Amino acid sequence: MLPGELNLAVVRHLKATRKPAQLKENAAPLVLAELCRRFPCPGSTKGAGKKKR
Repeated sequence: MLPGELNLAVVRHLKATRKPAQLKENAAPLVLAELCRRFPCPGSTKGAGKKKR
């Protein structure tokens, strides 16, 4: 899948599954959730981005 196709696929999925009010808010969490759904990382846990100790 080409990068432009991925962008379009994510946008189409969000428009099909989210309410218009949600789409007017910050898109970053919605896009991130969709990318995580499409490309799950084995061994990752919730709270990604937190520093490991």
